[in-house]
Amino acid sequence: MQGLLPAAHEVVLALPLREFLRRYTVFCDDPPVLILDQFEEFFNYQRFKPAFGEFIREFADTVQDRQFGAHFVLSMREDFALELNAFKAVLPGLFDNFYRLEKLHRAAALARSLQGFDFAFENGLLEEVLDDLSRREQAERYGLEAALRGDLLF
Repeated sequence: MQGLLPAAHEVVLALPLREFLRRYTVFCDDPPVLILDQFEEFFNYQRFKPAFGEFIREFADTVQDRQFGAHFVLSMREDFALELNAFKAVLPGLFDNFYRLEKLHRAAALARSLQGFDFAFENGLLEEVLDDLSRREQAERYGLEAALRGDLLF
C-alpha cells in the first residue's frame, strides 16, 4: 500500500489494529459495532501469509480490550466455521455466542417482514408478485428471452 495513499494514512495503516480502531472511533458516542462480513475470505486469502498469525493476535487483543468496548460480529458461511479454530488459543470464548441464520424462503421472508402491520396478501398473490419481480430481475441480468422462458426462475 506504500505510495498509494497520502503519507498520513500510511502511518495510520501501520498501527496495531486496536490503536487504529481507537483513532477512528474516538468520536463515537456509543461503543462501535464492527461487522466483518464474509469473514471466510480472510482464511481463503490470508492463511498462508506472514501476517496471518499477527492479525489473529491483534484481533484477539482488540476483542478482549474492555476499555475499547467495541462489539464484533463475524459473518461467514457455515462450511468455514471450523476455520475459527485459528482463534481458539487466543479467544477461548469465541464459540460461546453465535447465531445461525436459517434459510428463509422468499415468500416467508416477505411475510415475516410484514408481521406487525395490518396488511395481508390474497391467496397466491404473494407468490405471483415475487415471480414477476424475479422475472424482471432476471431479464435485466440475463436477457428478456431467458426470463420469459422461465429457464432461470428459482
